[in-house]
Amino acid sequence: PQNAVFTVEGLMRNVYPLCTMGIAMGFHVRVGQEDNMWGRKGERATSVQQIEKMVRANVDFIRQT
Repeated sequence: PQNAVFTVEGLMRNVYPLCTMGIAMGFHVRVGQEDNMWGRKGERATSVQQIEKMVRANVDFIRQT
């Protein structure tokens, strides 16, 4: 619909790949579900870590934050 906002959100291992593709296509993304993402060595990725990673992806695609 007109003026609708498309948001991309992934689950589990798909969070970063799907959200990165969403950023590349100009969509909004949502991360921050602490129970869904794990960092290296089985450590849980915090909401802040997930957001920071998506901000870096956003900057890499030369989109203003």
